[in-house]
Amino acid sequence: TIKNTLPSAASIMKQINYGTMKGINQTAKDTQKEIQYKAQKVFTDRKKWYQASSPIGIKVKWAKRDNLTAEVYTKAYFGPLQDEGGTKTAFKGHIAVPTTNVQPTKSSSIPKALRPENLKNSFIITSRSGKKLLCIRAAVGQNARGQQRILGKNLLKKTGTGKGFLVMYILTKSVRIKRTDFFEKTAEYYAKRWLPVHIKKNIEYAFATMR
Repeated sequence: TIKNTLPSAASIMKQINYGTMKGINQTAKDTQKEIQYKAQKVFTDRKKWYQASSPIGIKVKWAKRDNLTAEVYTKAYFGPLQDEGGTKTAFKGHIAVPTTNVQPTKSSSIPKALRPENLKNSFIITSRSGKKLLCIRAAVGQNARGQQRILGKNLLKKTGTGKGFLVMYILTKSVRIKRTDFFEKTAEYYAKRWLPVHIKKNIEYAFATMR
């Protein structure tokens, strides 16, 4: 007698589902890494919120054999607006836009001591154009890390700036956020370009190693 050595239909589907799952998850992992890389370039926050270990980081919900869908997501409330662009409006009060006295370049991080809520002896003035400006009576320099900092009283006397004031923030009701395309466009590219490649490769591997 000749034994039938062909795999059953159930076995074939099992390998196809397994390879498909592996391909989807590989694509999701690559997408996650690329989004994290782009977020690192877009955002200057040193807390690195985009890491998977962060509560609001870029995370992956993995596909399973019985659910061939993976999800790359973030719970960061500011993510969609930064990704797509648009207008950010203050819920109450104002949005504080840093000047070069606080943030010399767009990639500079803002020290905790120079954040609006932590500025000592600050006051608000209204310019002739109607803009509200958050100011301090001080001079600003840089520390060893290159961060902006408020100079001490002795240095203020030496520089002769103790009687002047610096504009630290411009207070506004809304600001226009430029789109960065760090998330959705990246996910679309990987799904279109690499998902079919990874699925095909992993299905072939699943059959090649089939027992």
